[in-house]
Order: sequence, then C-alpha cells, then structure tokens
Amino acid sequence: MTLLGSAAIWYLFGLSDAAVYMGLSLLLSVRRPHFVDVGRFTAGVFLVSRRNYPPIFAIGFTRYGPEADAPPNGLQVILGPVSLMMCSLLPRDEWADFQRRQAEREAEKRKREAL
Repeated sequence: MTLLGSAAIWYLFGLSDAAVYMGLSLLLSVRRPHFVDVGRFTAGVFLVSRRNYPPIFAIGFTRYGPEADAPPNGLQVILGPVSLMMCSLLPRDEWADFQRRQAEREAEKRKREAL
C-alpha cells in the first residue's frame, strides 16, 4: 500500500514528495528498536515510552554518562511515537585509545587462532 501511495504521489506531485511520504510511512511503522553502529557513533530508531505521551514533533540533544551533568553527545528527533537518535558513545579524546586497544585485541585473537 505504501508503494502504491508513493507511486500516486510521485505521479501527481513529484519525486521529493513521494520520497518524504515513503520515508515517513516507513518510520511510523517501526515496532521494535533498530540500531546501527558507525565507528564511534550509534544511530537508532525506537518507540518512545507510551507512558510519556510523546509530542507530535520534537528535536533535542541527548546526554549519556554516569554523571547528571554529562555533556550533550547526540541529537534526537521525535515524530509521534517514534524517536530517531544519533549519538557518540565515546568522546573524541577516548576514541583513539579505544581503537588502539581494539586493534591489540584483534591481533591477540589472530595470534591465538594461528596457534
């Protein structure tokens, strides 16, 4: 049905309108969380808690950390019951150290597999 609606909107209005319609309809059909890790960043789509009565549209910064005054580390967009979030799980200065330790673990793993 979404493809048929997108095709009709493309025919009547244009490609950009059809792309927006298809993107929003796919976004609003999310029923379980989906996350993708891209380097030190994580992007995700998930449902907002039903108890918090989500707004129709909201944009805000996310915070992640053990302390209450953690610095903002990402951006969150809420559209109805669905939230899109892109955040950095590691600060920039810790990323190089994390990559070095990860490379050491991979080298150690390959060394063990070779034996």
